[in-house]
Amino acid sequence: MRGKRGASSNGSAPDSSPGRGSRTNTLQDEGNHFNTPTTPQKSNKTAGTATPKRLRELTGTPKTPLYSFGRNQQVVVNADRSARRKSYRKLIQDTLDEGNSDQEDDEQNEIVREIAENSQDDSSEDISGLESEAEIENKKINRGTGFEEYFAQLRAKGKTSNNTLSKLPQLDHSECRRLLDEMGPFHQEETDYLHSSKCHGGMFDQWIFELSSGFNILLYGYGSKRRLIMNFVESHLSNQLVVVINGYFPSINIKDILQIIASALEINVGSVSQDILNTILAELPHNSIPPLTLVIHNLDGENIRSEKSQSYLSILASHPKITLLASIDHINAPLLWDIAKSSNYNFLWHETTTFIPYTIETSFENNLVSQISQVGGGKGAKYVLSTLTPNARGIYRLLLESQVKLMKDTEQANESFGLEYKNWYTLSSKEFLVSNDINFRNTLTEFFDHRLVVSKRDHVGEEILWVPFEKRGVVQILEDLDEM
Repeated sequence: MRGKRGASSNGSAPDSSPGRGSRTNTLQDEGNHFNTPTTPQKSNKTAGTATPKRLRELTGTPKTPLYSFGRNQQVVVNADRSARRKSYRKLIQDTLDEGNSDQEDDEQNEIVREIAENSQDDSSEDISGLESEAEIENKKINRGTGFEEYFAQLRAKGKTSNNTLSKLPQLDHSECRRLLDEMGPFHQEETDYLHSSKCHGGMFDQWIFELSSGFNILLYGYGSKRRLIMNFVESHLSNQLVVVINGYFPSINIKDILQIIASALEINVGSVSQDILNTILAELPHNSIPPLTLVIHNLDGENIRSEKSQSYLSILASHPKITLLASIDHINAPLLWDIAKSSNYNFLWHETTTFIPYTIETSFENNLVSQISQVGGGKGAKYVLSTLTPNARGIYRLLLESQVKLMKDTEQANESFGLEYKNWYTLSSKEFLVSNDINFRNTLTEFFDHRLVVSKRDHVGEEILWVPFEKRGVVQILEDLDEM
């Protein structure tokens, strides 16, 4: 009925002049894809009439995406071609569009259902993928997850072997020497060159000059220097009095060294180290005593590293009639000497690297290894006794002296060489080392704790005590006590 308004009242044909109705039809033809419904309040208006703003939206130039708010403005913001994003875009576009048909509604529902299913499938795949990766990682490192690993670590117990050093077979000295000889020399040609006159051997004349000038010589460097020193002694000191000391020998001590020197100089000495040194120094100025060259392999030997040993040797080396040729192998050997000792030694240092294995120097180590089976060992006893009081050391000395007298030619110690408890206490009381039985028992506790003394009851119930070391170890401990 709305279209009849454009006809004349007399029923004639519509006026051809452009009027409001023709204008509306023109707009509808130009924008027929917009079907703008009118509200009841606007029913009195001319059909198809658009506001200026609406006209600008329909016919105006498209604006940039930032300022364009038209429903039909299609601007590609992201060129993502994935099916999911395209589906989302289509769903949003159709939702904004007001002219949806039933078919379009079905398509929208189908798209929504596909998106939901795809999202669930992807989520389940992601979760299963993570779980599988975690399981694979745990299998690789062979462990559980979370609390399982925590309790597994607490439940695990460390395994301790029952093997000990005492179960190892002991190698005697002859067998050790045989095995070392079978090894043979290494790099024989190179080591011979180092000992030749083209290398270290060419310094022998200089060494003689330095010794005659009042200096002492100290050789250092990697490798055994025993062969080099003995070559020098045989070639340049054969017509002089020479005393060779093997400082690497396990049982050597300063008392033995002083006695050897006194014997070479034909000097009668006593049994105390200090007295022997004083006697040697007093006899050296006599014209009847010839000059002496003292050769010491390994001046830093383990048994002559003590303060007393190094002090005595430095005093001997400072005498005008004694020249010293020595070698060291430990990198920290110079730390043994303070300013006074260094001044007495008056060393000229020579680097003599030979790269020769320490075959001879280490061949005596089996003597120390054999002491592993003994209780504590002589070395351990020395360090323990150094921490005790003088009275405690005196009490222990009484037992050592008594045991040495009883052992005679026997090496292994047992209860037959020990002292009864009451006899040991009586001897200690006579020497004023203890005042009562309680103090004596407390002192013995220290010996028992460090296994320096063992005890056993005899057939009548008397307690027998003795030192569980070989005779050689007992003698070494007595000598160590003399130096304390």
